[in-house]
Formats: sequence, structure tokens, C-alpha cells
Amino acid sequence: FYGWVPGPVAAVAPLPLSSSELTDLYRTNVSLTAEDEAALSGALPEMHDLPRPEDFDSSVGERNRLRMEDLDFRSDLWQSGAPLGATDEFEALIANLTQAVEPLSGNDKWKLAAVYAGKYGGIHRQPWEQLVTLVHKAHEEAANAQETLVKYGPQLPEAADSEELQRIATEIVGHLEQGGKLGSFALLTHKAWNQFVDTTKVNRSHPRTLEHFRALHTLAQLQNLRRQLSARWDRQMAPLGAPPSSQMGEEVEKTLMQYCDAIEDCLNWHESTWLPLQQQLIDLGFRWEKFLAEQPAVLGAEGELLRLGKAVSDALLPILHSRYQKLRLLQLEEEFRELKSRHKLASRNSRAAKILVHLQRSIHEEDCAAYREAYDQLLELKSRQADLDLRR
Repeated sequence: FYGWVPGPVAAVAPLPLSSSELTDLYRTNVSLTAEDEAALSGALPEMHDLPRPEDFDSSVGERNRLRMEDLDFRSDLWQSGAPLGATDEFEALIANLTQAVEPLSGNDKWKLAAVYAGKYGGIHRQPWEQLVTLVHKAHEEAANAQETLVKYGPQLPEAADSEELQRIATEIVGHLEQGGKLGSFALLTHKAWNQFVDTTKVNRSHPRTLEHFRALHTLAQLQNLRRQLSARWDRQMAPLGAPPSSQMGEEVEKTLMQYCDAIEDCLNWHESTWLPLQQQLIDLGFRWEKFLAEQPAVLGAEGELLRLGKAVSDALLPILHSRYQKLRLLQLEEEFRELKSRHKLASRNSRAAKILVHLQRSIHEEDCAAYREAYDQLLELKSRQADLDLRR
């Protein structure tokens, strides 16, 4: 009766699969249909080669909207046969032009004045360069004086003329350096020296030594430099809309240092910022001279630069935006052609999976809802690849 058994059977022979592996294998009978298995065994597109549904929807909507726009706005200002350029190039150009004309907005008249000076150069630049130099000088002198001021704590009379105090301190320091003394005779014959000694203090006492008078000289020199800087600022910058020096505290140079980079940027604006952008426009085939000649004159001392700023903001940027939109439409059309070429429609007699046919049809018909459905179905199908691998 048992003769068909080829040999003895071990009572404890191990199973080829563990119980958990058997459970997983049986589970695939439910999770994976025959249709799923056939689809996964065929050629399916990679998910990273497909646009996300929200991107597909956005591209279709943008392309349809652009088709409704006037994309040849002021086409007469573009040379025929000129290269269209790239969308990224135009996007960057628009952003750079928008930022570049900020100093020409008229919100800060001192910026307009500095840009004008930088454009014409030479003696026009000199007052601005001298102002920046003076700010840096005061900033450096203040730093150099700090150790002396902290060590000796020199004090000068508040209402006195800092220039006169510096002159007197210079005389006394020179006298002492030459070996002179500040005795009764010297003070009697130099009334200004005597008054200086009586009204100044070093470490809360009247000055006596050469180091004391050097400290007083350092303070007087710094105060005089700050006075000169404040006076120049109030004559040159405050009338052009900058805050007066009276609002900047005793250490005025620290506040004014914040303006130095902006002033230098304005001085270099025409050469470093504007001319490269103007050349980029010309290289793209834009008729800049014709465009500028069309712009109305703006009266006033800042009229030349205000005219340029308004020309860019009000007239040029819309023209460039129209060109950008034209390039963007061409880009989207090419992307759709390439996408449809990669996912050609399967013929009715094709053995391609239904999900693939659904995906291809949604792409070619540009049906956003159908594409989202097909994309999600493909994503779900691919999630079952592990179950198919388990079966194999």
C-alpha cells in the first residue's frame, strides 16, 4: 500500500518556507490580481519620468492662459531674426532690472544725486568720494583713540570750540615735547594755555604731564573731526532727504558708516549695474535707442535719471514680460510634445495594460482629472511590485 513512497519520510523534515513567509505568500493571492501581475510584468514608465498631477494641471492651465495673451506686444522693438533667448535669462533680466532702478525711484534724492555724479564722473564724483573718505577717517580715528580715552578719561569744556581746543592742545604738546615746562611764567604769558589747563581734566584732575595733554589733544582732534563730518553731512546729505547728524548721537561716524556702501554703489551704478544690463538688452536684439527716444522728458534736476527709471519700470518691464510669456508658451508646447512623444498612444490591438492606455490617453487629451486618476492608479500598482517579487 505504501510502495509508491520513494523512501522513508522524516517526521520532522523542515518546510521550504517559514510560517510567516507562507502567510505573506498567501496574502499576495488577495493583494495581487492576475491583471496586476500581467501589468507589472510588462513595460511601465518610471514615476520620476512623469509630471506630478499638480504640475501637469498647472502646465495645462498656464499654456491655455498664455494662448489667450497678446504675446507680440511691441514686437517692433525687437530686431527681426534676433535669438529669442531663454525663459531663465529673461526671468533673471526682469528681476535684475527691477532691482537696478530702485535708486532711480526718487524716494531717496541723495541716491539720485550720487548716481548722477557717478555717471558723469570726474569732478562730479569728488564731493561724494570725499564724504565717504571723511566718514572712514573719522571711524578709524575714533578706533585709534579708544585706548587713550579709556586710559586717561580726558574731559574738555562742553561749549568750547573744538577746533580752537585742538590748536591749543597742539601748542602745549609741542612745547612739552621740546623740553618746555608749564610753570607760572609759561601760563602767565599764554593766557589760552592757562584757561585750557583750568577747564580741562584728565582722570578727574587737571592735566600735568605730557601724556595728559596728548590725551586731551586726541579727544579735541576727534571732536573736531566729528564736527567737520557732521557739518558736511548736514550740508550735503540732509537737504537731499537723509536724516540730519543731530539724530545720530555723539559717535556720528558709526551711523554714517552704514551709508558708505550705498553711496559707493550709487557712484558705481552706471558703470557696474546699468551698462551691463543695457548691453544685455541690446545683445538680445532689443532696440534700446529707439525705445528710449520714445520716452517723455521729465523736468527737474533729477529728470534724466527719473526718466530712465520710469522708462524701465513703466514701459520696458511690460515688454520684457510679454517676451518672457512668449518664450514660456514655446517652452510649454515643447514640453507637451516631448511628453506625448514619450508616451505614445497604444493601438487598440495592443496588449498594453489598461492602466497604461488610460495614462497615455489622458496625456494626449490633456485631461487633468483623468491624468490624476491614471497617475494614482499607476503609483498604487507599482506599490505591489514587492508582492510580485515575493511570488517569484
